[in-house]
Amino acid sequence: MFRAPAKASLIALVLLAGGCGGDEVARIASAPVPLATPTPSPTPTPTPTPPPVAEGFALKSDKPFVTYGLSEVDTLGSASSLSGSKDNEKFVATRPGSRDQRVDFSYNSATGEYSLALPDGLADKLIPIGQQSTNWSAHRVSDGTHAEAYVSLPKPGSEWSPYSYSHFGYWEQTGADAGLTRTYGVFAYGSETPASGVPVTGTGTYNASIFATSTADPFWVDGTAKLVFDFGKGTLSGWIHPVHQTNGWYPDYDYDYGQFDFVQTLYASGSARYSGKFAKDGTTLEGSFFEGSLTGPSASETVARFVAPFVRNGQPGSISGVWVGKK
Repeated sequence: MFRAPAKASLIALVLLAGGCGGDEVARIASAPVPLATPTPSPTPTPTPTPPPVAEGFALKSDKPFVTYGLSEVDTLGSASSLSGSKDNEKFVATRPGSRDQRVDFSYNSATGEYSLALPDGLADKLIPIGQQSTNWSAHRVSDGTHAEAYVSLPKPGSEWSPYSYSHFGYWEQTGADAGLTRTYGVFAYGSETPASGVPVTGTGTYNASIFATSTADPFWVDGTAKLVFDFGKGTLSGWIHPVHQTNGWYPDYDYDYGQFDFVQTLYASGSARYSGKFAKDGTTLEGSFFEGSLTGPSASETVARFVAPFVRNGQPGSISGVWVGKK
């Protein structure tokens, strides 16, 4: 399960969590001078150096990734700050994620660079920034003028990203209105399983982790999901269980959203894609949806995005996020 940091201090947490460890430098003694000078050998042609792979990325592919993403836009009052303190997160308005939002994440094998295109139109290559933490890497994408976003991704092989064919990240953008408008977004991407690699017999159970935002909470929402496919019959069942937790920072803000069950699922035998809606306590939630893909050889992993509406203390809200999972 993901452990969620405060939404308003993402990059600070990335840069401060874990710090940088210094590698010990080995001191190698000089070899003795030979008695006879050997005949010089022809200088070999140097092997081309492959382009560097940016920190924090698990996947490289000449084929386009399948990408799912959503963003939430929060506007704060003029007396608020963005320090991450729950007392200062005074939202005036919040716009949750919606189905029409599109995120694209891509890799250029010729340059070894990754690019990100966000729902508001900002699109460019990712540039590593600052100090790398133990489990996360920080990056920036900019249009070369005033618009920019800060992007964080978990490092491959860490507890945050135990996947081989799928990955995820999040970004934040500050508006031009003295920082009172801020966009938080999440995305998941992967190497979609080709039709020839999707099982058409048997079943598959996937356990996934959630990473999301909530219009009711100043911190990230995490939790779990379970997906059960019958590949032969072409059916899908499952649920998500979002949890808002502050890791002991502010226990009064912790909240368990309970289980949201899959309903009205669409999945066809031999397909790598699926979709559906959510129900809570037997009632289908208006405006809910999820859509995702199977990833990796033999559909070994999965990525998806979702929106799950809720009512909390009599007030309507919405969770917008992604999940990443594997068999």
